[in-house]
Amino acid sequence: MNGGCVLAARASCWLTLAAGLLVARPLSGQASAGNHQSPARSTSQEPQVPALDYLVFVASEGNDRISLVRFGPAGASVERVSKIGRNPTEPVGPHGIGVSPDGRYYYVSTAHGFPNGALWKFTTGSTGMPKACVHRAETPLRSFEHYARDVLDIREDDIVLPVPKLFFGYARDLAALYPFGVGAAGIVFPERSTPERIFELAARHRPTILVNVPTMIRAMLEQPEHDLSSLRLCTSAGEALPEALHRRWLDSFGVEVLDGIGSSEAYHIYLSNRPGAARPGTLGQAVPGYTALVVDEDGRELPDGETGRLWIEGDTAALMYWDAREKSVQTYAGDLVMSGDLFARDADGFFHYRGRADDMLKVGGIWVAPQEIEQCLAAHADVAECAVVGYEEDGLQRPRAFVVARDGATADAAALQAHVKATLSPHKYPRDVRFVAELPRTGSGKIDRRALRGVPA
Repeated sequence: MNGGCVLAARASCWLTLAAGLLVARPLSGQASAGNHQSPARSTSQEPQVPALDYLVFVASEGNDRISLVRFGPAGASVERVSKIGRNPTEPVGPHGIGVSPDGRYYYVSTAHGFPNGALWKFTTGSTGMPKACVHRAETPLRSFEHYARDVLDIREDDIVLPVPKLFFGYARDLAALYPFGVGAAGIVFPERSTPERIFELAARHRPTILVNVPTMIRAMLEQPEHDLSSLRLCTSAGEALPEALHRRWLDSFGVEVLDGIGSSEAYHIYLSNRPGAARPGTLGQAVPGYTALVVDEDGRELPDGETGRLWIEGDTAALMYWDAREKSVQTYAGDLVMSGDLFARDADGFFHYRGRADDMLKVGGIWVAPQEIEQCLAAHADVAECAVVGYEEDGLQRPRAFVVARDGATADAAALQAHVKATLSPHKYPRDVRFVAELPRTGSGKIDRRALRGVPA
């Protein structure tokens, strides 16, 4: 599969997929990209393969026979490895969910019915342990209509190339699900995503949509001589795309980037820039089908320009977190998702990311959003990327910046501190600046802020 595999789909396949039941549970253990069998191969016993990322159980509507399918971490191999027979004898819960005798697997019995919750989509775990968001069967179709059709205008002749692997819902839906709705195609490949591999696949398959993340955008900019003229657009998500990086991409490749944000709680993207109207430095406007509000601690809508929590209302909101009632009550209210993300909306309805509520720092008695400091530092000519977290000094909270410098950079910590003081309110400058070769990342490519907070003083 050195050339990658193009998955083409007929539009009718969408209905078959939407009618199925999906339930997933993350597995413990390290994943391996090797030793995957062909998707067509089937066996009654589990093959000797390394621990994988997810188990997914698929049951066709009206059929009690359930197939166990494994998705490998490379995202390219899907193998049917065992079956749970008709009328399982293990105890089944009120929603038709049971556990295998050895406690390793969950399963769903359609004989007991599962009228609402049909899909568990796990959060990335960037704020703690991954949580299972329970979604309705029709949710992927609604998301396809709102985002893939109404924003991206996905077409039958589109070819989608994803940078993240398919365990990341953002990429999986865009490359291996939404194309089914129009008979388009997606590219999957087992190797690690590198700029060289992405450029090679782009040259070979001539994709029209590139599903990207800021980390890869930055890496690809180191090789601006490559041709991306087949692309009609590029999406970006996972974390906010800095305005300076966005403009460098436009100058180098001339391909429009639609930066957006979504979540497992709301299934997929709910804020996004639009083709022909992207505004660098923002996450765009509410996707059709969603209402986005910026609210204060009491849930009152804030005026434009003020920072508060983002509330999203739409028909793709999860029903709950599985087995987490308290957290569910804090997050969901019908079709409303009360996120922990901080935003400010401008007068034109564009949303500016300000970080997460639990990342806020109280410096000198005043709340400070680390994202604001990061955006300021990222605008400095000597900064390739950066992250800001809090630390304690003499019982007080201070901002600490981790900075990856550009090649040939001359600025030192004092120069960067002076830059922030001159640009933002002086109390927001990072008291400690540390230069690092790279920033730690989570499995989904986001900056691992918990790892940074754990760096010793």
